[in-house]
Amino acid sequence: MNEQVWVSRGQADTSLNLMFKDAEDKLTFRDLVQVKRDLYRGVPVDPKLLPTNLIFDEKKGNAPMRMPHVFSWTTLYVSEAFASVLTKCDLGRTRLIPVTLFGKSMQVMSDRSYFSVVFGEARKTVGGGRGLIENTLQPGEFSLDSPLEDGAVEVFPDIPAQLDIWVDPNIHGAVFLSDRLQHALHKKDVARRLSLRRCATLTR
Repeated sequence: MNEQVWVSRGQADTSLNLMFKDAEDKLTFRDLVQVKRDLYRGVPVDPKLLPTNLIFDEKKGNAPMRMPHVFSWTTLYVSEAFASVLTKCDLGRTRLIPVTLFGKSMQVMSDRSYFSVVFGEARKTVGGGRGLIENTLQPGEFSLDSPLEDGAVEVFPDIPAQLDIWVDPNIHGAVFLSDRLQHALHKKDVARRLSLRRCATLTR
């Protein structure tokens, strides 16, 4: 892949977090942790395991006045406008699952439709860079520095070109985008909160 690759701290970026909880209690806490780990690593997850009804947990914070186009809870959740861009791209095995957001007294929280992003494509993408922080408890696994700068993540030059969004199983929570997807999201003005940064390309 010779075109520009972009990266977001994605699901690991706490500024994206909104305090929702599963309105149906589908999963135990332990199961939820495992599902979250699988999604971070791009391991295909049965969509039936994921909540389709989320309720805002007002005990943990105040609900936003207007819901953003993208937020994080277990995985990334995106608005219909954001999803409309994704559906025009090559997602591979990554899927979008409709969800309903509820606020106080189970009132529907937003006039926007939302979708959970169920990541199913993993590629070993990152070869180095000053933006990597190694997990001392899990050698070989890394998180990304915050704030992340352009060029701080170095990617291999031979990443398959057809995919538009994927994860690296060794980079905690990060999401990688093709140049064409980044441009499409920028044009729609729906991805500011992802704080996308340009990756540098390793030279052989």
